Amino acid sequence: PRTNGGGDDGAWDAETVLSRTPSPDALAYSRDHPLLLQLAQQRRTVDDLARQLELREGEISGHLRQIDELQAVVDSGNRCTQIEKQRLQRLEDLVGWYEEQLHLQREKAGRMEDAHQSALRRTEARGHQAARELWAQLATADDDSRRLAERAGALASELEAARGREEGACTASASMAAELSEARRTAARAMVAAAVLSERLGERCAYVVRLERRLALREQPPSPPPSPPPAAAMSLFAELSKATDACSRLQATPPPQPDSSPEAGRGLLYWLAVCAHMAGAMYLRLCVYPVLRLVAIVARAVLGLVAPGMLARMNVALLAPRIRAAARLSQR
Repeated sequence: PRTNGGGDDGAWDAETVLSRTPSPDALAYSRDHPLLLQLAQQRRTVDDLARQLELREGEISGHLRQIDELQAVVDSGNRCTQIEKQRLQRLEDLVGWYEEQLHLQREKAGRMEDAHQSALRRTEARGHQAARELWAQLATADDDSRRLAERAGALASELEAARGREEGACTASASMAAELSEARRTAARAMVAAAVLSERLGERCAYVVRLERRLALREQPPSPPPSPPPAAAMSLFAELSKATDACSRLQATPPPQPDSSPEAGRGLLYWLAVCAHMAGAMYLRLCVYPVLRLVAIVARAVLGLVAPGMLARMNVALLAPRIRAAARLSQR
């Protein structure tokens, strides 16, 4: 339907036109036939226009829907654009922050480079000073080594003399050892002889006891035994006298004294060993230990110049046992 411009709600279709047009009579039909044809033509035109209008209204509604869809797309695009703008703003802020941090890092790197250069200069100065001190210590060590070499020569001559004396003492100790072995063999033979004599003495003592018992039995008055023949009595008294003399000799014989020659030989060997130990300790202290200490000082200085971290780790490794021992002592 289509509304007119004056606000009337009447429709311009064919039925409305026919209802508003008065029906012609027979006379008027002949006169109005061209008008009727024109009216029919206009009706067809109006119908065509109405159909076209409906089509246009459908197209317009479709275009309106498309406009709404495009408006929604535009709104979503605006929202996405706003989100992108916000994201770009955040990215710009982040880029500005990174640029500021980069500037700070460059300044820090410049300061660190200056500090490194100054530390390098100080390290070079300390290295030169340490090198000068090492050269001075090396010169002193050369003087000390020359003095130690002279002292070592003197000690070597003294050692040779001590070796000569030691060889003489060894020869004397060998002769004394031979004499000692001979004395031991003699003492062993004497001990064997003493054992044999003591066994014989025991037998003689038992025999004397038996003889005394026999004499006591003979001297009893109730039953006087018959007097022995003179030869038997003389032999009995001879045996008694022999046994008494043997007992007196054994009692008067002093015990064998131990020979003091082994003790003297051992004392001489002990003093020779003490002298050799003192000479070796003096040689180590005056000749070997200073050279080793000098080598250690040079090695520590070289490591301090080449690899300070390695020197620190070596110091820690050397001090670790002492630290652990101190910790154990403190715990005890």
